[in-house]
Amino acid sequence: MPTIHSPRLTRSAGVARAEVSIDEQVLWFEGPDQALLGNLADAALSACLVPAMFTGDDIRLDASLRVSSRLLERTRELQTFLHHWFPRTFRTVEIHARHAPSPPKAARTGSFFSGGVDSLYSLMTHPDVDALIFVHGIDMQLDNHAQHAQVLRANQELAAHFGKTLIPIVSNVRQFITGHGFSWTLGQGGGLSSVAHLLDLSTVVIPASDAYLALSPYGSHPVIDPMWSTECTHFIHHGSNRLAKAS
Repeated sequence: MPTIHSPRLTRSAGVARAEVSIDEQVLWFEGPDQALLGNLADAALSACLVPAMFTGDDIRLDASLRVSSRLLERTRELQTFLHHWFPRTFRTVEIHARHAPSPPKAARTGSFFSGGVDSLYSLMTHPDVDALIFVHGIDMQLDNHAQHAQVLRANQELAAHFGKTLIPIVSNVRQFITGHGFSWTLGQGGGLSSVAHLLDLSTVVIPASDAYLALSPYGSHPVIDPMWSTECTHFIHHGSNRLAKAS
């Protein structure tokens, strides 16, 4: 049974680092001091759920942690969908955790942003986006420092052009999820929501990549992405087909 324990939040020179242990592994996130809140229970559960379903192991959160009551409730429905879509890959598991409503966040909207067609489409067409979330470790490998620096500069310029705030995050959440032996595409929704739960944003947009009329089961999907929501963070799966975005 994977146990989520030992949450830690440190701040130094304008950078915050949030860590939580899952058995012997450490899940970590780094970002701007003013953006990273350190809501580690919700972040850790989101990152841990799909890997636990893959291994068939129940999850336990240390008594010092309180997961969102709404998120805990919605994980039952979320697991039902994933198990139905991938019955040979995922099993439903139990979550042993104390829970409470999540505290309120700033009334701001963020959108995950890689600089690709999908995220550009959401930036251009979603009217309420205030901030762009760029995660090193998801769209490129953590050790690819040169490419990260180049893309970060381009995204900073683009965010400034549109009058948006860029929130640069560095995390090993993708490594943690795929390290269990399955594709990131199956764990993507949990990984993205894990990052978002740490940010001071009340609404988070997850850009779509597939046409709504040609959807197939996927780790990020308009049906299940909102199920990662808490009392204070609401997820929106946003976008249309690639042809319309590129035209």
